[in-house]
Amino acid sequence: MSKRHRHCILLALLVLGPTAPLTWADFGSAFTYQGNLVDGTTPASGPHAMVFSLWNDPTDGTQVGPTLSFTGTGGNPSPIQVNDGVFTVTLDFGAAAFNGEARWLQIRVNGVPLTPRHRIAPAPYALQTRGIYVDPANRVGIATTIPRQTVSIGDYLDLYSGAINSPTRPSIRGSSANNLVLSAADTGAVFINNDGGTGGIRVHNGSPGAGNEVMRITAGGAVGIGTATPGFPLTFSNTLGSKISLWGQSGAHYGFGIQSFQFQFIAASAADDFVFGHGASDSLTEYMRLRNGGNLGIGTPSPTARLHVSGGPPFNHAVIDSTNTLGTWLNVRNLGTDGRDWAVVSTGVGNTEGAGAFLVRDNTASAVRIAVLPGGNVGVGTITPSERLHVAGNICATGTIGACSDARFKHRVEPLHNPLDLVERLRGVTFDWNRAAHPSHEFSAERQLGFIAQEVEAVLPHVVSRGSDGALSVDYGRLTPVLVEAIKALRSDNQQLRDQHEAAILSIRAERDAELAELRGRLARLEALLDDRKTP
Repeated sequence: MSKRHRHCILLALLVLGPTAPLTWADFGSAFTYQGNLVDGTTPASGPHAMVFSLWNDPTDGTQVGPTLSFTGTGGNPSPIQVNDGVFTVTLDFGAAAFNGEARWLQIRVNGVPLTPRHRIAPAPYALQTRGIYVDPANRVGIATTIPRQTVSIGDYLDLYSGAINSPTRPSIRGSSANNLVLSAADTGAVFINNDGGTGGIRVHNGSPGAGNEVMRITAGGAVGIGTATPGFPLTFSNTLGSKISLWGQSGAHYGFGIQSFQFQFIAASAADDFVFGHGASDSLTEYMRLRNGGNLGIGTPSPTARLHVSGGPPFNHAVIDSTNTLGTWLNVRNLGTDGRDWAVVSTGVGNTEGAGAFLVRDNTASAVRIAVLPGGNVGVGTITPSERLHVAGNICATGTIGACSDARFKHRVEPLHNPLDLVERLRGVTFDWNRAAHPSHEFSAERQLGFIAQEVEAVLPHVVSRGSDGALSVDYGRLTPVLVEAIKALRSDNQQLRDQHEAAILSIRAERDAELAELRGRLARLEALLDDRKTP
């Protein structure tokens, strides 16, 4: 079945009501196509399956945009109703299909292509928009079909530098070879000057006089605000006062700036963090984060404490140093009920303990509880420890306090000689500490029991040591071997006496038994003699 057709285009793109303002939404990329379809010489009627496509050539070329099917199958719209040969359809190939170049419409009716293709002509309202292109994202291109911003210009922007028709209206004009003026009138204008042709920019308020200059950008890229000689990438005037802020003139804001003599960093909401690092904002290498709750993390984005340090170089995660002669202090306070103020101190030359000591100090009591001297001696309750561990007070141990005694550690092992004689030469005493003469030792006021170190040294020098202050100390634990050997010697002596006593008893018993046997024999003989005499 042959078909002849006529085509006409009605672009329904501009409809303005009497009061409705014009907006971007008023324009779309769809247009209305009205055609005349005849079957032979008879106008066609009824539903007809039609397929529309757009091409860049009247006979060949490349299809542009999508294929629009009105077949009622595969989710497509229903066939188009033709009434007495006339049909109307709304087509939308998208704004990208129309870039100012010629386009031809291909129509298939019931699977049969109609020829020739119909050229799509521009609507009358668009005759003066040549060179202007609007993409599907509503970006406008002037002299370009690839706008990359809201408005993109494919060539230079030329500002007319002639006379201003109406000086009371805002305008942009070139007032001379070096000036550009932005003004609502000739008075109160802002002058932008190219810095005498050097390639820099000067901005003046009111006139191009030096006294009215407010900002300068040098040819090297330095920006000066309130100064004509910026020495840094951004330089302000030497006048005392506010310099820079990223918030409004007054009131409550967020960002950073100076207000009420405070340099403030303020987030927009309680859920925001402050992050410090390097790199691009979308690929930041983070160094430090101040969380919205107040926790500070260094090396971690999720600090779990007021200060949380993670990672870093070995042996150097945190350093507090100073050159103060009274040392470097780190205070830890609890301000609650019965809380105390503690400090750890690395001492200087001005400290009582001398330079180089490490102290744990109770600031509430103004007393040093633990002292570690540069030589390695540790004092608990004393700042002058004379031994590796010097405790001024009692020690309560619930575990084992052992001394190295493995046979593998020893050689030239010899027995003790005359341990009883050694013990007999020791003198146990009771005494009181001389607390007044030695207050730093914090001796107990209670009556004591022990030895005199000088006397013990004369008998057993191995159990006496001399501290760095020259004072003698007795290792009472090392007296144990002497006491053990003395007890063993005493037991041996007792056993020897017992053996001698038992031998003497046995000898006496043997002598007694022999005498008794002799007496019994003599008695038997006497009894026999008497019996003989009695016989008649």
